[in-house]
Amino acid sequence: TARPTVVSADLNGHDVLEFNGTANGLTSDDASEFNFESSDFAVFTVSQRTGENSSVQTVVDMGGVNSDGFSIYHVFVSGVIDNFVLSVGTNNMHTESNAGTGVYCSAIVDNGTSALARLDGAPAGNPAAPDTSYTASEPFTIGITSAGSGYFDGKIAEVIVVEATLTDEDIQQF
Repeated sequence: TARPTVVSADLNGHDVLEFNGTANGLTSDDASEFNFESSDFAVFTVSQRTGENSSVQTVVDMGGVNSDGFSIYHVFVSGVIDNFVLSVGTNNMHTESNAGTGVYCSAIVDNGTSALARLDGAPAGNPAAPDTSYTASEPFTIGITSAGSGYFDGKIAEVIVVEATLTDEDIQQF
């Protein structure tokens, strides 16, 4: 009952998952499958916020709360603040102000010694120290936080998870 809806031929002719902002979300049953806590990795997303049902809308989350792990989310409050945020732990590596409802190609990359963000292919914000408090018992979620809130109101066209150390060229290719 919490599954998002599949919409055919939507963004650039591609199928998307559409989240309703109130009850849809995907949660891993075993985040250790992703090995985030002990390996270098990257998470790439293509998403578009379309509604305002929640003040914090999560695209992906890897941690118990936004302050632990990695996350990509929108913040929307009463039509005044509309930010697109790429974060590691408590460090917001990049905040795109007045984000509106554009389509965003985003990435969070942990290469062991640093974490970095990309937005539409370009570096976004300053590199940060990787989050070392992430544990496998915390689920990987799409369209919702692992705490069961922050429902996404929009479309997610793609989520790619890579377990590897990526060069700048690798990241750009994704």
